[in-house]
Amino acid sequence: MTLRPLLVRRPHALPMAELRRRLERAARLAQERHHVAWRWQDGALEVYPPPGMAAGARGRVMVGESDLRIELHLPLRFGPARSAIESRIERKLDDFLQG
Repeated sequence: MTLRPLLVRRPHALPMAELRRRLERAARLAQERHHVAWRWQDGALEVYPPPGMAAGARGRVMVGESDLRIELHLPLRFGPARSAIESRIERKLDDFLQG
């Protein structure tokens, strides 16, 4: 069972190729550091954590021409940390789009 999906949206002005390049670089880094699995599916980057503490979580980064949307499904046990996770994703996404 999961919590209501966490949704974060940010506008961007990046060329689509640059945005996809940055997302793949971030996904490869997460794969190396945290052993997450990822793939492109229907124009969105899907991310799955390895078995363990985050089992049952999954994320999806939907890439639009002028916005980027993150949808994160978390298991119920992450309920108490939901606002902290959302704040961290917002900060990381802002940094990601600037740099």
